[in-house]
Amino acid sequence: MIYKNEKSLINIIKYTPFIFIISLSLIISISLYFQKQNELEIEKESIKKEYLEKN
Repeated sequence: MIYKNEKSLINIIKYTPFIFIISLSLIISISLYFQKQNELEIEKESIKKEYLEKN
């Protein structure tokens, strides 16, 4: 017979890795997205400045 505590522990062991991996993936994806947005903005300003200097 499985007790309530054992079921709870089994559920924690069963679902925690999945939740951890999904959370970590989301954090990394969001971080990379904002990093690329920042790089794009810097490059855009650089191109704009270069264009204005030439013309």
